[in-house]
Amino acid sequence: MRTSCKMYRFCFYFSKSIPEVAEDGTHKIRVSCRSIAGAEKYARRYAQIFAKSLHVPTKCVIEYNTTTGRKSREITFPEGEKDNENV
Repeated sequence: MRTSCKMYRFCFYFSKSIPEVAEDGTHKIRVSCRSIAGAEKYARRYAQIFAKSLHVPTKCVIEYNTTTGRKSREITFPEGEKDNENV
């Protein structure tokens, strides 16, 4: 049985520049996920990691290709959002 994954492009936007991570206020990565729901979950978790060590991103734009063309989805993060999990 084959599983299909798509390549998703994430662009995290920050309110200020972060040396060595987001010099111009953006951080771009590409990740392979099985669905857009999985990609959104990945983006939220990645934002929590940023919040713990650096700075909370303001938003994340996820771009992906479909048979009808390129689509994008935007997730906004409230300023000062912290991880609510007890680690």
